[in-house]
Amino acid sequence: MILIHGLIYLITSLAAGSLIIGIAAGQINIDTISKVIDTFFFADRLSPWLWSGIGILILLSCLQFISRLFKNVRREKFITRQTAEGQVSISLNAIEDMIRKILEDKEELSHIKPKVTFTRKGINILVRGYLTSEVNLIEFTSDIQEIIKKKITYLLGEDEVLKINLEIKKLAFAASRDVVEDEPRVPFRNY
Repeated sequence: MILIHGLIYLITSLAAGSLIIGIAAGQINIDTISKVIDTFFFADRLSPWLWSGIGILILLSCLQFISRLFKNVRREKFITRQTAEGQVSISLNAIEDMIRKILEDKEELSHIKPKVTFTRKGINILVRGYLTSEVNLIEFTSDIQEIIKKKITYLLGEDEVLKINLEIKKLAFAASRDVVEDEPRVPFRNY
């Protein structure tokens, strides 16, 4: 369905854009447009009804496409759960902050940027960051995925399907291997 909406949007946009460019460039004039409209749209009695129906379908398709875009943006900001006492809504930003807080103690990671999305299939978590020390990537990433999974499962319950992806954007190892004294930690170092 999205493919059909996308094709209709693409075709109408290309046609409208080409028509406007042709008029502005002087290649298409109003008399030519009038002749084409008379030939295709008013050739017989059924043509106006047929073209009106096609136009209405295109408009409804575009309106439905736009409403789906806005519905998806609205729907994805909160995870809502119904309890015996009432409804509970959890912001995706709150979950991202919790993941950031969990991972800030990991010395091996810096510049942590989690992104949480909620779909019909479950919760998708993407954590991006820089690796600051040499570690076994497979063990390290699986440990982090397990930690995040435990915390999110504890927060939201067992019924959520979680997909946790880790993306190491940069390897930021220290240039020298000299032993450095413990420096005081700067608050908010990852922001």
